[in-house]
Amino acid sequence: MSRAFVLFMLVISVAVFFLSPRDTASATERVDVVVGYTDGSFTTVSFNSNQQYSNFIQTYGSNPRVSFIEKNAQYQQARVPNDTLFSSQNNLIAINAPEAWDIEKGLQDNVIVAVLDAGVDISHSDLSPRIWVNEDEIPGNKKDDDHNGYVDDRNGWDFADSSTDITPHAGSSLTAEHHGTVIAGIIGATGNNTIGVSGVAWGITIMPVRVLGVSGSGNSVDVAQGVKYAADNGADIINLSFVGPTSSTLLMQAIQYARSRGVLVIASAGNDNVNLNTTPKYPVCHTGVIGVASVTNSGVKSSFSNYGSSCIDISAPGENILSTVSTESGTAFPSGYSSGWNGTSFSSPVVAGVAALAFAHQPEITREQLETLLVNSASSLNNKNPSYQNQLGSGLISAVKAVVVSTPPTLRGATILTFPLTNGGPQLRWFSQSGSAYRNAFIAHPDYRGTGSIAVCDIDGNGKNEILYGSGGGVESRIHLISHEGVDMWSFRAFSSPQNGVRIACADTNGDGVDDMIAIREEGSVSEIRIFYQNGAIRKRFFAWSGEFMGGMDIAAGDLNNDGKAEIIAGMGSGGLPRVQVFNEDGVALTRFFAYGLGYRGGVNVSTGDVDGDGIDDIITGAGQGGGPHVRAFHGYGTLTSIASFFAYSESFRGGVQVATFTTNK
Repeated sequence: MSRAFVLFMLVISVAVFFLSPRDTASATERVDVVVGYTDGSFTTVSFNSNQQYSNFIQTYGSNPRVSFIEKNAQYQQARVPNDTLFSSQNNLIAINAPEAWDIEKGLQDNVIVAVLDAGVDISHSDLSPRIWVNEDEIPGNKKDDDHNGYVDDRNGWDFADSSTDITPHAGSSLTAEHHGTVIAGIIGATGNNTIGVSGVAWGITIMPVRVLGVSGSGNSVDVAQGVKYAADNGADIINLSFVGPTSSTLLMQAIQYARSRGVLVIASAGNDNVNLNTTPKYPVCHTGVIGVASVTNSGVKSSFSNYGSSCIDISAPGENILSTVSTESGTAFPSGYSSGWNGTSFSSPVVAGVAALAFAHQPEITREQLETLLVNSASSLNNKNPSYQNQLGSGLISAVKAVVVSTPPTLRGATILTFPLTNGGPQLRWFSQSGSAYRNAFIAHPDYRGTGSIAVCDIDGNGKNEILYGSGGGVESRIHLISHEGVDMWSFRAFSSPQNGVRIACADTNGDGVDDMIAIREEGSVSEIRIFYQNGAIRKRFFAWSGEFMGGMDIAAGDLNNDGKAEIIAGMGSGGLPRVQVFNEDGVALTRFFAYGLGYRGGVNVSTGDVDGDGIDDIITGAGQGGGPHVRAFHGYGTLTSIASFFAYSESFRGGVQVATFTTNK
């Protein structure tokens, strides 16, 4: 068997192990294929099964006239609802809501978001299907049927006036009349129903709780009672779009009570343009509250928004918001919709809506996990706000990232994937966080003892993992991109020298939301690191070690400090110290440590992934050739994680261990 055929089998086999049962159902469907030739021309071929396609590749893949063989890729627009006013809801575009809707639309009406405000128009055509109904309460019989302490609370309770009327009251100011209805629409206006606007979550339930009076103001007693009512009656998320200058022990206790029942509490930052570190506002600055600042759709701090690292956890668009408004008789907006709403009151419900989407996607998620993933799903805004460094929380919330991160495997932490570098056979092994192997597979013939490298990432930003395969030494130094379905999509030459293999990694090193490809040469070459754009063009290059060291290295990348940009991790190659060094994209060394004892000189292989489930990438190392198959996990600053270390294969094995991580539903 020739080396080229072996490498091809490596690529195909690696991808197979990422297929889910749902993916394999396509094996009997029509397969349309594009065959590209070295002269630049191409032709299309169709097969009745993936097996026929695989046979075709084996027969014609090595033909010198053939440049590539790939499936005819299909594309479609991100999910866009048919709501008539959606095209003007730019705040939803800014948070990548359409991309999130491709994964989760939030159609689960058992996800309940409580809107504590001055009332919600429950008869609004875009909201009425979403309004909470207390099924245990018989309306109008003047009895507390469910024994919750409130008579006829069929759709919520009015604590401001101690009544069942949770709609905006007559005599309200313009803001108070519409405020709660605007917020409810941002969170959960019925999506894709051919009318009006779309909420962030299309089908969740809104629980109206009136705690503010006709002037739009309220007090801590009413708000605290409202928080407790929402928690006791099944709310999963509570939105508080109001602020005051005074801390309240009563309200703080109510918030902690809600949190103890698994409820996420979200509050607006306020509109005074003050630093909350020195001028705190409440409830946003109460412990346990997710504080939300307002930014423009492009991520620049709104001129009115409060800020501060001690109270703000995340930011969301809060300017020129279009949403539902009250349709009560005499309203200023007879259409039931209005734009031009500005304030952190309207950025907070954006986050509440994203939280509802994530909760709908993973109903078993805990409140602690939901808080963590919301913060970690954001993109840093420091570059766009140099005067407010780290004062706008973790950044601009991303609906699609929050939904992707909320999948069960990520919440449990990443799975570690290993395979021997040489002499051990091309055997992939999947390890849990505890270091237990739960799956084995060969990516080529069991007798194969060649080289190669793999990395797992989302190179096209579509939310699905692809596999990068770097060819081994002795053949052209190419990087192959493998799709989620296991198809060799395309490849490019990473280095001009055909004799040195390619080691690869990938991550978003510049914070643009798309993973970059990172490559080095294998042992015997200088320690140059190259960063490539998605199209294969070089973006950055630098050297990890001095030009005199020719022992090579291994690389990985991950966001070790949660700043929205991945750092590059280099493990020194054979003959050097067991050193691990961390760089930014410009080649500036950030930290370094030794992964193994100083007497070891076999090289250090590296990878990254959130193996301990804390939402921040860790560094995983595997000993190189000559060392035992010792895998260790470190925090980004070089201390061992709780997972510590384990042996991937028999302790007597000395072929070296390559490590990688990915998430999967076991």
